[in-house]
Amino acid sequence: MDLRKSLLLVPIILVVFTSGCTSPVCIPFLPFIPCDRVVELEDDVIVIKSFDALPQTVSPGQQIKLVAYIQNVGKEPVPQKEGQGKLEKIPIDRQKITVDLYDYCEGLFSDIRVNCEGKTNYNEHKCEITNLLPGQVKEIDWTLKAGSKDQVPLKTECDLKISVTYPYKTISLTDISFIDYHEMQNRLNEGTFRKKDSYIVSGYGPIKPRMTVEDQQPIPVQQGEPGRTVIALRIKNSGKGYLCRPDITTNKVVCDSKIPKDYVTIEGIGSGGDNMLRYSTEEGSTCLFRNSQLKEDVTLIKKESPPYLCEIEINNVNLPKETTKYVTTSVEYMYEFRKELRVTIEPKT
Repeated sequence: MDLRKSLLLVPIILVVFTSGCTSPVCIPFLPFIPCDRVVELEDDVIVIKSFDALPQTVSPGQQIKLVAYIQNVGKEPVPQKEGQGKLEKIPIDRQKITVDLYDYCEGLFSDIRVNCEGKTNYNEHKCEITNLLPGQVKEIDWTLKAGSKDQVPLKTECDLKISVTYPYKTISLTDISFIDYHEMQNRLNEGTFRKKDSYIVSGYGPIKPRMTVEDQQPIPVQQGEPGRTVIALRIKNSGKGYLCRPDITTNKVVCDSKIPKDYVTIEGIGSGGDNMLRYSTEEGSTCLFRNSQLKEDVTLIKKESPPYLCEIEINNVNLPKETTKYVTTSVEYMYEFRKELRVTIEPKT
């Protein structure tokens, strides 16, 4: 295929890769498209379905009602039934879904009331939801009173802003293929050897970890001799909101695109049992994760982390002709979804 024909295919290929959640096609002459078979499940889980003001224009001294509908578009309750193990050390009030009218143009409005879970709370702008089932929608209302004519003598616009913050845990799975060295040689001689790619599933949630194998698969293993391969962990914010974390010292949620290192767990690599994958024991190893966890905190730059590389040892002298192993990666975090609307206070003429 000449270059001109290849370029003509690019728009079609991009449509294939951006129109769905699965990327099962490998395009050999386009190196920027990965060949791994990747399935990504729903990104945003808790969303603000709508946010409206009734009415949007009021006179000084009049009331305005804000109505927000919060929906769980995922496939499991939030907070999740299993709970967030790493987040358990956070005060229990941070394990709930928090809806906050965090910017209500203080000074322009007063007498704030929130209708939360069937109860009206005065002088409050937050509402805590203990549980939201899959597909469930909950309504949160605020009533605000515009300032007097002396406080708002001229037409004034205000952007009211709300956020919904919730804890979540996302799990991803990657398979790694291995082949006996002599078996591979036989297939090469027969012309039947075929390259394999990892099958990767990124679970529900906006923050998605993904483990990839940096070597060609299946990876050859020679009986009686340890082999090595390199794997890489990347974490991406695939949602439309903000990655947050709890600050235990201040009992607040901080949205700064950071994940504490002990909030990431890697399973399927170790030294016990019949596990053939083990962390490299070489002195001075540059492996950026060890003993199932990262060595340093993760910072997302432009919603993505750098690759965290690790060389792992393959130690299994009883490898059959071909085998597949699985590595699971989980990340625990808090996430914030935001929305805003503009209202107007206009004195009567």
